[in-house]
Amino acid sequence: VNAVIPDEVAGLLASGKEEAAGESLRDYAERLARAEPGRGIEWSRKASSAPFDHPLFGAYVRWATGIVHHLTGEPTRAENDLTAAATGMTRCGRPDLADRASLLLIDCYGEQLRLDQARKLARRLEQSFTRRGDTERGAVALANLACAEDAADRVDRARTLWRRALRAMEPGSLRHLLARANLANVAALGGRFSQAAQDHHEVAAAARDLGLDNLALHAELNLAETEFAVGQVEAAFGRWQAVIEAARVEGDIGMELVAEVDLATAETEVGELDLARTRIARSLPRLREAGLLHDEARALRLDAVLEAAHGRFDRWREVATALRGPEMQLQRDLLTVDMAQLDPTSEPTPIVRAARRLAAAGLHHRALLGFAWAGERYLDRGNRRAAKRYALSLIH
Repeated sequence: VNAVIPDEVAGLLASGKEEAAGESLRDYAERLARAEPGRGIEWSRKASSAPFDHPLFGAYVRWATGIVHHLTGEPTRAENDLTAAATGMTRCGRPDLADRASLLLIDCYGEQLRLDQARKLARRLEQSFTRRGDTERGAVALANLACAEDAADRVDRARTLWRRALRAMEPGSLRHLLARANLANVAALGGRFSQAAQDHHEVAAAARDLGLDNLALHAELNLAETEFAVGQVEAAFGRWQAVIEAARVEGDIGMELVAEVDLATAETEVGELDLARTRIARSLPRLREAGLLHDEARALRLDAVLEAAHGRFDRWREVATALRGPEMQLQRDLLTVDMAQLDPTSEPTPIVRAARRLAAAGLHHRALLGFAWAGERYLDRGNRRAAKRYALSLIH
């Protein structure tokens, strides 16, 4: 127990301040997971097996480990921890704390594209917080659901939810700025790039004024993507480099590596394949060491595409094997569609299956790409009937 509890938390617990100790531990776990994801994962494993005599504090520990698993890209483990934390808090007569811990469950369901569960839980939590007069946290439930809808490419639903959430949040607060940042992303997806760029600039400036450097860097990342989308390639590349340097100085390895993968993706799109390969080769072991599973999967997919662009198609099969487990099914399907464009030997049947799963998940654009390339591969094999069927499905 002493090995996993910081001194300040242990002091609060020894003084009988169980809830204050739990809140302090939760904050500690979040800071650790953001700054040093690898250490965060190691800490969460030790904490999960440590015995605690205080039931409410034990539930807080599960909440803290759930936060770590969520931030390091392990939604299934996070879900298990957060469910256990909410159950423990309810048994201790604290349904208010159980609802707070459950807010992050909406994100976990969204990451796994289990939208029905995310919607049901979000509705329940919004009503529960509103009954207690906590409209701010009710708005957080809506914002978390908006993130889940956005992850499933349901942009219109997400936009409506973020706007509702924004009206209930305190202007200038961290939550308010996060909702504004997400609305700016939606504007970019809708092709309103000037509006998106202006909003990202404003969010970055407001975040710096509040001392929220991490959010400011996130806004700069989003701004770089907007600039790249409208063809301001040099400006976008310079901004990505600036984010990488700033994150390196601040010791924010997570932000640094996300920016590296974003920049490598952009380099690939403009044909700078050697630069992208070097960047990915340098980033992959660091992503693995940091425990950033989602971004490691993105980097692995990009690595497979880069190898295939040089005529080496075996790598993508290795990557597909590495992306094992049900939580990586979406990444495997995206990889299958990526490779369908590059590998003329790819079989159409797995492409169709991947495209159907992507469509079911709400990733309609990627699903259509999959069906289009499946039709092309059927045509390559002389199966004109199947090729025509998928061509017609695209039209309708």
